[in-house]
Amino acid sequence: MYLKHVQLIVLLWLPITNAWACLCWPLYFCEYLHSPEKKIVIEATVSHHRIYEQNDAVYLKVDQIFRDDIGITSFIKIYGESGTADCHVDVLKRFPDDSKVYLILGMEFNGEGAWTHSFVNPDDFYEDLWEIAPFSCFMVLLEVKNNIVSGPILPDLSEYPLADFESRLQNCDYPEEVLDNYRCDQLPFIVYPNPSTDGVINIGNLYRYTSISRIRICDLSGRYIYDEIVESIPYQKATFTFDFSGMYILEFHCSDKVFYEKLIVQLE
Repeated sequence: MYLKHVQLIVLLWLPITNAWACLCWPLYFCEYLHSPEKKIVIEATVSHHRIYEQNDAVYLKVDQIFRDDIGITSFIKIYGESGTADCHVDVLKRFPDDSKVYLILGMEFNGEGAWTHSFVNPDDFYEDLWEIAPFSCFMVLLEVKNNIVSGPILPDLSEYPLADFESRLQNCDYPEEVLDNYRCDQLPFIVYPNPSTDGVINIGNLYRYTSISRIRICDLSGRYIYDEIVESIPYQKATFTFDFSGMYILEFHCSDKVFYEKLIVQLE
């Protein structure tokens, strides 16, 4: 049984900035999907945007419907505004061109529709599609990038491999050990530049967090010049600086697996 979500919107007037600020109670995709309030839950592709004088709009192609309590069309149009803090959705920033998203729009407080902002459509042609200007407090958005779903999935989960995401939505079953296996089996690290001519080598990470427990770097004599034991790395890039030219071995410990990467430093 899922608890009913009581959504709270607080609008605060900030006299210094002469503007309204919007504070929302946090929502999480999997929990909100199963709550009793009316909503739509979809997978969609961003088609294109339109920029108007009074507001902006994004067109979404609906690829899959997980829940539809309203009756939406195959394309939907979402209105919003840029650079505001009054619960409008910044559709230009939140929905990049050609991106894949999982989206929940809650239809709160009104049995026939949504509690929404008003919007202006100055187009002089008719569009047969469902459109809305949602409050940001009733929207949960997950982004799909590099086959990783990112965003507020659960209170303690902000990313999951796309291949295993949808099958676990029904029961909100996202065990940490499964995520660890994905992170370790498909270690998503990019080492660059390699070779390095200035001694600086970056390690980029596609996941926001990793399951790496240890990082070591050794030279060809087997001497470790770097050794760190970590529980998690909450960053997407690490930078190492080498003082001498040569070949080094980068060693990752992830769960019960060990990965190696050859590093080449050619100082000019």
